[in-house]
Amino acid sequence: MSRNRFEKITSHLHFTDNDQATDELKQDKCWKVRPWLSSLRQNMLLVAQEKKSAVDEILIPFRGRCNIRQYMPSKPKSKWGIKVLARAGESGICYDFDVYQRCNKGVYGYQEGYQLGLGAGVVLQLCTSLPGRADNLIVPDNFFTSPQLVSELTTKGISFVGTVRENRLQSRKLMDEKSMKKRGRGTHDFSVTSCGDKSLIAVKWFDNRSVTTLSNCCGIEPVVAVRRWDKKAKDHVLVDCPAIIPTYNSSMGGVDLLDKMCFSYRFALRSKRWYVYLFWHTVKIAAVNAWFLHKRIAQQQRHPSVPLRVFVDELASSLVLFQMRPAGRHSGEHLPPAKKLAASIPRDVRGDETAHWPVWNTKRSRCKMCTSGYTFIACSKCNMSRCLNKDHNCFVAFHR
Repeated sequence: MSRNRFEKITSHLHFTDNDQATDELKQDKCWKVRPWLSSLRQNMLLVAQEKKSAVDEILIPFRGRCNIRQYMPSKPKSKWGIKVLARAGESGICYDFDVYQRCNKGVYGYQEGYQLGLGAGVVLQLCTSLPGRADNLIVPDNFFTSPQLVSELTTKGISFVGTVRENRLQSRKLMDEKSMKKRGRGTHDFSVTSCGDKSLIAVKWFDNRSVTTLSNCCGIEPVVAVRRWDKKAKDHVLVDCPAIIPTYNSSMGGVDLLDKMCFSYRFALRSKRWYVYLFWHTVKIAAVNAWFLHKRIAQQQRHPSVPLRVFVDELASSLVLFQMRPAGRHSGEHLPPAKKLAASIPRDVRGDETAHWPVWNTKRSRCKMCTSGYTFIACSKCNMSRCLNKDHNCFVAFHR
């Protein structure tokens, strides 16, 4: 396909009928691409979910005109773009997502959660699609975490581990960073607050800098020793670390892994319509999700998995060739009939000792077991030719 033809096709890319759009529909700022986003989200919810899920932000680079464009200075490369809020497992598979729309409180009906703040509303919405089990664990960063959110999730039976900004802890006073720095690396402090049948614990730990975490299922014990590099000694040293820190570090990277793989093989396509960038990036998310599922299935079946680049190439070829008719003249008048492939007989059918009778065929065929001779004998049930003579008895050997 030529470049001009591709650009002409993409210029007519639409996801909804503009003439039939109502004022109520246009309250959703992503209404032009909403059918595609809803369909993709429904398919993501069909995937078997992991116990631990991370909640984080994904930034789709875009510097054009867009009323939902955001500026995120903490991003390493592109700082302007469209913000997508996602929930992903430890493997990187995205299970749920939503597009941030500024003052618009989403389209999935989580206005009630916004009474606890923007971050809490996002987490509560993304948690509505969690499977109904008692071992769900949500791991967000300090943008989303607040004591009110953890209390709300505790009433819903959802475990929580996340970093928190210390000014949100209100009455929970912890040791200041200056005092912790004097005591050295590995210093930690905690505060416990009751919440119904459970307790909320805030843990502050000092390494090179202090970090504060909040949880309803994990605390200080057991304290583990982690390896850290000491600049003065120029060697690795062991530093005491509360149990909540390794739990957070091991479960937080799902969305970051998904975002990293989506940017591994970028394609330089440009458009004046901002929602086309949203469509392209969600297509990449779907492809990376499929690759993560391929790795999961390959690991379960103990087969080697293919790299992402090879997987995407094969996926693109399969989509292009799907239901494509072969080139040339289509005439089946003089074609020979297709030869049927013999199906393999399951082992439990071969050895069930029921109605396996030798029958005589009028045409001699090769034995399907020893393949060294021809025979007229076949099994009446398996419909397979087997030797049955004084030199070979493949008929009995096959049905044992």
